[in-house]
Amino acid sequence: FMKKIGWIIVGIFILFVIVGCASTKLKDATGEIQLIEHKGSAWGTGLPSWISTVTEKSSDQKSLEKALGLKNKKIWILQKKGENLDFLKAWVDQVDARADIAASVNQVVRDIILAQQFGTKEEMEQEVKQYSGRFAETALNGLVRETDWWSRTRQLPVGAEEYTTQYNYMVIYSMDEDLFEKHIKDAYEDSENEVLMKEILSKLMEEVIIDVQ
Repeated sequence: FMKKIGWIIVGIFILFVIVGCASTKLKDATGEIQLIEHKGSAWGTGLPSWISTVTEKSSDQKSLEKALGLKNKKIWILQKKGENLDFLKAWVDQVDARADIAASVNQVVRDIILAQQFGTKEEMEQEVKQYSGRFAETALNGLVRETDWWSRTRQLPVGAEEYTTQYNYMVIYSMDEDLFEKHIKDAYEDSENEVLMKEILSKLMEEVIIDVQ
């Protein structure tokens, strides 16, 4: 009888171990992103306060200005992710940031024009052709590289057994708001559509984050 009781206890113990392992595996497989290290890790410093502002989905120009200690600045955040930090730095820092910013401006202009839904398809395409690409020809004089930050994170994808790791790199650029507005107006100086230009300026001032492809 005692032998039978002993086997029952062993069975219950094994059951608890199996359930415990299963729950642990389920917890690990939620896909939660974990921070491994960051730019300040070597010196034992924490994340700068502006990082939380950048990562908030509701982050805007004014909140970023305040967090970064800037005033009356148009701000861009260029970010890229990958497995090699040196490559990310070289890509974002050495490749002309002006090209990425100009490309993002051009995309905003295209999206605004296409969203108007006026005229025929041919008329829409003509309008896009008229306004697209102009900003790429404008030299972004006055662009300032403010700061940068990187982090290394890991994540266990749902159903996977091994973690995937990646570096996340971002660079903050800024320009005086008045100067940026002048660049926009110079690029579209012959436009007679005041309503469209007002919408373009408003939308461009709101845009913050640019994902570098």
